[in-house]
Amino acid sequence: MAETLSAVSVLLVFLTVLLSSIEQNVETILSKRPQQEHKDKMRKYKKKIKNILYFKLIPVFLIYTIVFYTLLPSTIEIISVSTFSFWHFDTLNTIFVFVEVGLLGLVIYSISKVITLFQELYK
Repeated sequence: MAETLSAVSVLLVFLTVLLSSIEQNVETILSKRPQQEHKDKMRKYKKKIKNILYFKLIPVFLIYTIVFYTLLPSTIEIISVSTFSFWHFDTLNTIFVFVEVGLLGLVIYSISKVITLFQELYK
């Protein structure tokens, strides 16, 4: 369990840094939306959005989702066999559950960004 938690933690650090840089790209591009009348600029704008969406954001979303799904059975098992106590608990199992909850948050956040870009793409 400790090895899995360590490996997932390292993976999450890199993915979160990657998501942060992608988020900056998304915000920069969305703030520079051209007027609808400028067809050539609008085409280039949508091409940039597609590149970020298909080659950066969707892969990160898929990796978060796969890691979340992979850890879900262990998390459910930990929750089902553990007892709730404020002072006497297994630290490793508790951290494992917190990591899974954090992953769920990252999955939801990244899918919200994917939806935002798809909405911008098909405006």
